[in-house]
Amino acid sequence: MNRIAALVFVGVIALGGCGPKMNYVLDTYKADELKVYSIQGQVWRIFDKPDIGKMMIATSVDTAAAEGARQGATFYLARDRWTTDPEFRPAATAYLAQRGCTITGGRLLLKTQFEYDYTC
Repeated sequence: MNRIAALVFVGVIALGGCGPKMNYVLDTYKADELKVYSIQGQVWRIFDKPDIGKMMIATSVDTAAAEGARQGATFYLARDRWTTDPEFRPAATAYLAQRGCTITGGRLLLKTQFEYDYTC
């Protein structure tokens, strides 16, 4: 698990660059909170903060790497994927529904990473 957590944060840094959003992610979500969640053949990384009613959902490391390669291969001319609410919401909704929680808001943090506010 420590190896996976380290890969996650290396991926966050590689994909997100530096800036206020990166600092927010690193300050808010810790590697030891990682949960791997699978639904309909898709693997997601979820960092859940029930104490503050927030969760960050991210694509798998493989999906994030493939998206980076796709963008690089097209000289960043291809449409960004994994940046909109509809791409993340079904998995986030299913994950939270297991606990009787619902999404109350959300925002893109970094490419391939979305944050949702929720209530239970």
